[in-house]
Amino acid sequence: MANVVAESLVSKKGVNSPIWKLFGFIGDENGQPVDKDAPTCKLCMKSVAARGGNTSNLRTHLINNHPLHASRLPATGSRPRLPLTKTVMQTSIIGTFTRNSKYNKESNRWKACTSAVTRFLVAEMLSFRSVEKAAFRDLVGTFDPQYELPSKNFFSKKAIPELYNQVRRDVVSLLSQAEYYALTTDVWSSVGMAPYMSLTVHFITPDWKLQSKCLETCFFPADHTASNICAWLREAIREWGLEDSRISGITTDNAPNIMTAAKDLGWPWINCFGHNLNLAVDAAIQAQKRRTDRVFGLCRSITGAFSHSWQRKRALNAAQAELGVPQHSLIADCVTGWGSKQEMVARIIEQQRAIQQVLGEDRKASVTLRWQDIDLLTAVNEALKPVAELTNVLSGETCVTGSSVIPMLNLIREDIMAPSDDDVALTAEMKATIVYKLDGKYTDEPMRLLLRKCTFLDPRYGGTFEASEELKRMIKGEMAALQKEGQGAIRVKEDRRERQTTIRVKEEDWREPGREDTSVEQPPAKKLRTLGSLLGKRATAAAAAQSVEEQAKAEIFAYLKEPVIEGDADPLQWWQLNEQRYPLLSPLARKYLCTCATSTAPERLFSAAGKIVLSSREQLKPDKVNMLVFLARNVA
Repeated sequence: MANVVAESLVSKKGVNSPIWKLFGFIGDENGQPVDKDAPTCKLCMKSVAARGGNTSNLRTHLINNHPLHASRLPATGSRPRLPLTKTVMQTSIIGTFTRNSKYNKESNRWKACTSAVTRFLVAEMLSFRSVEKAAFRDLVGTFDPQYELPSKNFFSKKAIPELYNQVRRDVVSLLSQAEYYALTTDVWSSVGMAPYMSLTVHFITPDWKLQSKCLETCFFPADHTASNICAWLREAIREWGLEDSRISGITTDNAPNIMTAAKDLGWPWINCFGHNLNLAVDAAIQAQKRRTDRVFGLCRSITGAFSHSWQRKRALNAAQAELGVPQHSLIADCVTGWGSKQEMVARIIEQQRAIQQVLGEDRKASVTLRWQDIDLLTAVNEALKPVAELTNVLSGETCVTGSSVIPMLNLIREDIMAPSDDDVALTAEMKATIVYKLDGKYTDEPMRLLLRKCTFLDPRYGGTFEASEELKRMIKGEMAALQKEGQGAIRVKEDRRERQTTIRVKEEDWREPGREDTSVEQPPAKKLRTLGSLLGKRATAAAAAQSVEEQAKAEIFAYLKEPVIEGDADPLQWWQLNEQRYPLLSPLARKYLCTCATSTAPERLFSAAGKIVLSSREQLKPDKVNMLVFLARNVA
């Protein structure tokens, strides 16, 4: 009823003020205003005095009774002043002051805001120009009007380098606590085909936490020869203060230049398990090229038929709902990843009924899915599916992986890829090829010895995989060598401490004559000898008499008697709890359990770098690329 009455009001003619859209006059039978000095509010149907068409009272009425509509009216110099309470007046004064004043650039608040923006740019890998975009400045100004956002040059030339230096110091400090470290490295090219080389380090902290840190992502325009890569790696570890003797291993792909460089440096080398698995699967596919080409070609044709037609997509969705098939989209394979091929085949098999229904009813479709094709797809999928998730299992950076390579190879050979009576000829042949090629990647004796040590020192496996007398003899010798090395370091520290004491004594000899020496402490009172103290000395002497080799042998014997822990348990947590029981063996666990099974760490750097070195940012200097990738991976 209110709307009907409001619509019957007569509008004021010849006015431009938007406020009159909310007011009108009660009209007579001829549609003329009855009283031009008393318009009626269309919102609440109340009459408001407005002599001579003055809108002050009308605006006041809207502010008091309809603030939402009042806020939508344009500001005017004739707006009536509202009675302000003391609180409102004080707030207005403070608001005016804060809007006109900005934080001092030396204040803690300004520095905190700038640091937050810097970390946001780094974490989200945004362009420096983001801070000069109007929407970003409006956003920051809305949250804190007193904060004045610096220019992009400030972040590029000052804020980012300062944050880089700060985080770099933190990484150096953390590395100084590590006894041993493993490395991973790889080469990649930016969108503008600029070559870069990345290096990551992995180590176990004194509290048995596995750490992974990006060290360098450097522009590498020289030829990627083994000698050039060798020189770059040597310079990189020197720059970060890493010692060759403390490097437990380096993991790379199978590129001959990187492999040769690592061996020339004398570092224990491991090839990437993921890369090896990829090569083995590719070899199995190529061995059955005539049949597999048809499978993958058919899948790509079907995927393309649906991806290029929204009508077919719509029909596929309808068929999925009708047949009760999962509402999943088809997957296209990626040239650089064999895993996507298996995913593409598996999705076609899952959606086969819906696909057949749509293509069977489409006269324009140039591809069909027959039962012979389904059999072939199933055979290929049965060969590839078991190994599809293995790469992800050994690609973690915060969990121990190097020790699982040998157990994983055994699992693939004896279980996952073992022949089955249900396998068709194609599946059996592909499985056999994968096992053969994968085993062939781990025939290098130094690499296999390193992996055997890693497996031996992992309490998830213990001696169940690697417990030969030869291996135990080598580990015992290494334990003794590390113990003697540690004792030598302790003797050096003690000699240094004695020299410092001697220097202090000589300095005290130069006291002024006649000055009483108050620094000399009185000798402590003699303690009574007890049975415990006497026996304790005998036990200490007996322990000292026991050779390091005998202690090492005893620890290995006790360790092999330990029950293995669950496969999902954390081996580092086990060592943290048992470190005191195995003082000679635990340093070896720290040395070898940081070794990586795959080189996915630098590949993850490439993913971050790809989001930083975009086509719109090709002009980024190499030093800025290094800083941004370093911060993107190391800033928490």
